[in-house]
Amino acid sequence: MPGRMLPMATSVFLLLSALLLLLPLQTSYFVVAQPNNKASKKLYIAYLGEKQHEDPQKITASHQDMLTRILGSKEAALESIIYSYKHAFSGFAARLTESQAQKIADYTKPTGLLHDAKYGDSIIIGIIDTDIWPESASFSDHGLSPIPSKWKGQCQAGEAFRSNQCNRKIIGARWYDKHFSAENLKGEYRSARDADGHRTHVASTAADALVPNTSFHGLAAGYTRGVAPRAWFAIYKICWIQVYNGVAMKRPSCKQLTTSYTMVSIFENAGSFHAVKNDITVIFAAGNGERARRTVMNTSPWAISVVSATIDGALPTVITLANSAGNYVIC
Repeated sequence: MPGRMLPMATSVFLLLSALLLLLPLQTSYFVVAQPNNKASKKLYIAYLGEKQHEDPQKITASHQDMLTRILGSKEAALESIIYSYKHAFSGFAARLTESQAQKIADYTKPTGLLHDAKYGDSIIIGIIDTDIWPESASFSDHGLSPIPSKWKGQCQAGEAFRSNQCNRKIIGARWYDKHFSAENLKGEYRSARDADGHRTHVASTAADALVPNTSFHGLAAGYTRGVAPRAWFAIYKICWIQVYNGVAMKRPSCKQLTTSYTMVSIFENAGSFHAVKNDITVIFAAGNGERARRTVMNTSPWAISVVSATIDGALPTVITLANSAGNYVIC
């Protein structure tokens, strides 16, 4: 009706809606809508651009996930969020302190599948290989969920490995050596501890925790993390460096010698088949330099074989060397 004044709440809503529609897509913006009388919090409206999902529930879940990461807990996120905008665009309204709002403004918004990623949270990865070095920062349990009640495994003690060295990252560890003589196990840890670093390396690739300030002798400084940094580990040591014949059980990743290849294949195929039948995803390391390059030995159609890759990047640096005459050479 001409000349009719809209209620204040309606006017504010229309003003904010018009402002949001004028903002470019794929950019995060914040509007302070009204002050709050609780602990200096204010009501902020966060505009996150185009929807990343057609499912409104997933969009709301992504808003709650973002707030959980910023505020530190799901409870705090649910208490903070007031509205979730999930139909025409993506955004939310939440009561936040100024510093919390700034963290969200600086937040790098994930896109695509990563927008709904859980980074392995609530997943147990069983590692079958040469085992692990538990003191590594890669296996810190900082910020991880408690050990699930469904877990029925154990942390087996042994040489240089205490049962209390498991944590909320390495939730279980076992080792198997009954088929091997003491002579064959020289130089090994008779425990779940890794003696050559192979499994520690592969395990960290799968689910390395976020480790800041990492580098290669000062080069390529940054941070490292595995594919599923929030996943739990269950470690099974069945590969022994000094053993050349005989198999204790199936081994998806460790070195497979020609003399025992057929036997290993039988164990791998049968074991992985029954695992998949029980809804356990089986992943093999492909190749490992056996027989011929660029070949895959684990060909079971019900399992997944993963290959590693290299990049053509370079890390140039200056190295100063001294020769026998005491002169310095710059490389």
